[in-house]
Amino acid sequence: MNVYFSCNGLGLGHVGRSLTIAEELKKQGHCVVFGTWGPAVDYARKEGYKCYSLNSIDWVDNSDGSIDFLRTFLNFPKMTYSLIKNYVLEKDIIKNEKIDFVFSDSAFGHIAARIKGITSVYITHQITLPRVNKYASHFFEIVMYFLASFADKLVVCDFKKPNNLYPASVSRYSKTRYIGPLVRKYPKDYNSKEEIKKKIGVNGKLCAIFISGPKQSPYALEKRIVALEDEFLKMKKWNFIIRVKTKRKSRGNIKYTTWIDDPFELISAADVIVSRAGFSTVCDIMCFGKKSILIPQPKQMEQEALGAYLEDTGGAYNLPQTGTKKIPKLIEKLDSDESVEQKSLEYKKLFLKKDIAKTVRELVC
Repeated sequence: MNVYFSCNGLGLGHVGRSLTIAEELKKQGHCVVFGTWGPAVDYARKEGYKCYSLNSIDWVDNSDGSIDFLRTFLNFPKMTYSLIKNYVLEKDIIKNEKIDFVFSDSAFGHIAARIKGITSVYITHQITLPRVNKYASHFFEIVMYFLASFADKLVVCDFKKPNNLYPASVSRYSKTRYIGPLVRKYPKDYNSKEEIKKKIGVNGKLCAIFISGPKQSPYALEKRIVALEDEFLKMKKWNFIIRVKTKRKSRGNIKYTTWIDDPFELISAADVIVSRAGFSTVCDIMCFGKKSILIPQPKQMEQEALGAYLEDTGGAYNLPQTGTKKIPKLIEKLDSDESVEQKSLEYKKLFLKKDIAKTVRELVC
């Protein structure tokens, strides 16, 4: 069977989680093709998949990484035109690649699939808009159900309530199927924390700081993290491995790197993780049962809601980007916080119960 993944290119999370399904499909003997835009194109290609470059549908951001809503709104006609071009392009992809099944991850390939008479599923984790008034949230929910109506199934990659990681993933749509968060690696794939630390030359506590995100977001956060360098150097029992966007010289107990061969190995070794609050990133952290400090991208409603929700439920610390000076003290506090550790381990147990091979077979039947 030939399978096409139509993926949202805003960040790498959508392609990243779709790769979990794609890898299982390959194991089962199916042929997989991707379509997305932006850096996600290179990501899919580096993983060995044929990937079509679609027209970008993107927001406009400010220098601090926050979304500029006015300029994004003014850019709406251009985004609409790109959406129409993508519809035409994806119809051609489905035809030329002789596609039998379409996965549409927060994108629009399932609409082209419906027109071509191809079975499809629509993947998302966001059914409503969090942190807005009920009317705006309800309108967004109606739009999501309308989009999902073009697919044969609505697939929500989160746990069912009350174990959901994200507060806006609760669906009332009759065709909804919950499959749990999609992650590419599990703790069983790695050696113990102590063995990994020995391998990478870490003696003592390890804080892994992942600076990531689209556009200006990582640069804005990197500037604030680097400003804490002197404070980190005073934390003698701690080692810091910080993934940055710009090349920097390591100092003392701080190692800067622009590339990590296997970020999951570093997650597995870490005692505390500091990162953005993107859904896919948070899923990776919780799958390994790690304690974390989440720093949502400013004015990114999804990340702000996710960070706040996990702090409210005791699963993580949530910190606004303007409060990064608190990070050194929060690392020390979080290290001894048994309640956060317990909640993180509860999520880890839920991840370990997942059977991705069985899930994929059920989705494509």
